[in-house]
Amino acid sequence: MAVSALSSTPADPARPAVPPFARAPSMGAAMWAVVAWVTAYALVRVALSPALKWDYGEQMLWSQQLAWGYGAQPPLYTWLQWGANALFGPSVLALAAVKGWLIALTMLFWMLAARVVMPAPWAPAAALGTLLLPVSLWIGIRDVTHTLLVSCTIAAFWWLLLRQLRRPSLGGFVALGVAMAAAVLSKYNAVLVIGAAALAALSLAPTRRALLSRGWPWAPWLAAALLAPHAAWLLGHWDMASADTLEKLHRGAHASGGWLRDVVTGLASLLPLLLATLLPWALALSWAFGRGIWRRAALQPAAGDQAPPAWLGALLLRHVLLVLGGLLVMVLLGATRFDGRWLHPLLACVPVLGFAWWIRQPPDARARRRWLGLLATLAGVVLALPAVDTWRDARRGAPERFNWPVDAMARTLRYAGYDGRSLIVANHMTLGGTLRTVFPAARVVACDASDDEGLVCMARAVQGARRARQGWLLVSADHEAPREWWAAAGVIEDANVGALLQRHWLAYRGAGPHMVPMRFDFRWQPPALAVADTER
Repeated sequence: MAVSALSSTPADPARPAVPPFARAPSMGAAMWAVVAWVTAYALVRVALSPALKWDYGEQMLWSQQLAWGYGAQPPLYTWLQWGANALFGPSVLALAAVKGWLIALTMLFWMLAARVVMPAPWAPAAALGTLLLPVSLWIGIRDVTHTLLVSCTIAAFWWLLLRQLRRPSLGGFVALGVAMAAAVLSKYNAVLVIGAAALAALSLAPTRRALLSRGWPWAPWLAAALLAPHAAWLLGHWDMASADTLEKLHRGAHASGGWLRDVVTGLASLLPLLLATLLPWALALSWAFGRGIWRRAALQPAAGDQAPPAWLGALLLRHVLLVLGGLLVMVLLGATRFDGRWLHPLLACVPVLGFAWWIRQPPDARARRRWLGLLATLAGVVLALPAVDTWRDARRGAPERFNWPVDAMARTLRYAGYDGRSLIVANHMTLGGTLRTVFPAARVVACDASDDEGLVCMARAVQGARRARQGWLLVSADHEAPREWWAAAGVIEDANVGALLQRHWLAYRGAGPHMVPMRFDFRWQPPALAVADTER
């Protein structure tokens, strides 16, 4: 069926009138619903636990200072977190605020993108359909960072790109360049999204003319200029920035067995994830609107509605094919393991553009109730599930980070004499990030107790505090840190480590009476003793 029929096939006057979709929530009402959900999320997250998991712990540590790069991920999320910390203080509230803002902006950008290519009353339902992508639900449930940010910036990129393809302008190219840079500074897989979308647009005559209209060089030039400082940092820290990503992509590669076996392994990882990414949305669409949507005759949009462009279906199809081609190249080059979170932004446009392509008939009241009711139910489940999981983990004797007794940990350290300002060295990211929210005036370093680099990190941090004649606090929680980790602080011999440690057993939050308490070890070196050690 030709997509151009959207604007050329007249409505059948004999067909019974279909209730207009204009009765569905307006864009303003939909955004107020999103804001209400985001507010509820922030309240639930702050009340749920003062403890942090890995991503949030990492951000709370990295956001202690601004830099052009921090690790394996681009720096934009950390910059945003730094700003939120300046506004709210380093806290769970600051972390929840960034997540809430980004979720709201993601929905706003998808609604704006939808309005460019479909009748305005349909846009909220199409944009909210992105919630049916499994990773969107994961983002709502878990404390994730870069995946959320790239979802937001890719939504902004698609909105600005579609707007340029319909009504190109000089200012639009400038905004598009900013969005491209922001997307790459969110997560590096945005490069594949931008490249595939640009090539798809350049492959079609109408969109090519729009994309190469007056002022087009501003987009790539501005993006390159904004990316240049981080690119320079990346080149200077390539091993650190790329090692983790490359290890994940090649995890499962066979030392023996050859290239073909690795290709099969890569495809076996990729193909189920591709299916799982889009299948829930397609099934929900069929359930809400009927299986006939995949073959429904096109109708002319209502008077005054924005007609979908004739090139929309071809653009979406070519974008998806180019993305799949890029993924296939990665498999052929040796990638053996893929992650759903990494694939998510590559196909996040499908629910919005696909809705405009396939839903060509104003949905009736039953379809609206099913579609919006399903989305509202999912939003409620996502809001409640973290709290239920935390309670369940505690009751079944398998406590998680959210069950940490953070208030008791802070009281124990204060009673031991910790001044709240001296250096803190934690044995992993989650503990370090959590302690920074408790002691915001202290500099916190996480030195992984499980590898040799952690020992070097520990020695360097403590030596710096000694030279500055400051005290330091070494902390380990939940799992025992090896004696070598404590001894790396120097001054003491390995044999004397145990005598200098303070060990406490603290009850997990929500734990039953028979659960083994959490192990909490630390060594506090007050400033006066640190000066004495320095003078020895």
